[in-house]
Amino acid sequence: PCLPAGAAEPEAAAPAMTVPGPEGPEGGGARDRAALKKALFKLWDKDCDGALKKQELLQLARATGFEGTEQEWEDEYPAMCAEKGCTPEAGLPEQAVMALL
Repeated sequence: PCLPAGAAEPEAAAPAMTVPGPEGPEGGGARDRAALKKALFKLWDKDCDGALKKQELLQLARATGFEGTEQEWEDEYPAMCAEKGCTPEAGLPEQAVMALL
């Protein structure tokens, strides 16, 4: 998790995440899905800057089926950034990552 500079990691266990339920008025599936996506983004955003850069985004890519090599990712990452309208240096902002999930 993203902590202020100099802050110690809390001792308590991380809160449990719920699995998205069925869609509809009783299930709250869309809300649960959005919360899960946000939690995953925060997990992958290691430097807490609100964007996923090359190595951070590689975690997402592998979790969603990317089976390429490091060299293939070197080629894929800048192309993905260009497609989403950002620079490789800045990374994919949270909104663009949410759209991928």
